[in-house]
Amino acid sequence: MRRALGHIFDHINRLPQKFGSYAAPPGTAGQWKDFLDYCWNGGNKSVYVVMFSYTQGGVIAQSGDGLNLYISQYEKLVKSTVTHPAVFGYMIGN
Repeated sequence: MRRALGHIFDHINRLPQKFGSYAAPPGTAGQWKDFLDYCWNGGNKSVYVVMFSYTQGGVIAQSGDGLNLYISQYEKLVKSTVTHPAVFGYMIGN
């Protein structure tokens, strides 16, 4: 287990600085392909990614346009990444 975690942290520590810009600002689905390709590493000692989406609880509670926009953006995120082999799953949080 320790060796596996060491590999993951080593892989993450070598991430090019440009990937910091891939954490999408609110209201966008992000541009994840290069980051996910880097994590996949051609299937060799891959790092698997859980795609996380943050939303404010008030947006969900109020429903309406804010919720519909969030759902639309989340669908774009999933549709643009669901077939990538580095994606392990999805999570929503607030």
